[in-house]
Amino acid sequence: MKKTVHCEQCGSIWEHGLEDCAKCGWDLRLLNRSKTWTYDIAHQQETVAEAVDKMYATLDYGIHKKYGKVKLIVGSGKIRVEIEKILSHLKFSKKIKFYTCQNKNPGAYIVVL
Repeated sequence: MKKTVHCEQCGSIWEHGLEDCAKCGWDLRLLNRSKTWTYDIAHQQETVAEAVDKMYATLDYGIHKKYGKVKLIVGSGKIRVEIEKILSHLKFSKKIKFYTCQNKNPGAYIVVL
């Protein structure tokens, strides 16, 4: 059975994977705005530079797919320290709205896009 999506604008039902409703043109990716995309950037033997690249790619994916939030799993070492600095700069430059550590888990950040 194929996955389908329901257009919130006109009510049409379409096969999952379309970016725009073929009937009314509404951006179907907006269905993700209340969801969180989760990605682990630190537990596959990544270097700090590789983890930073993964973070940027994950944030770009979240923005492109119109997720409301991205959860970055960063661990507790050097990667976490570097990601904290970058997220602080992204917030200051208004490229992200907000970020915080996940409740009771300092090894994961929730980033509001």
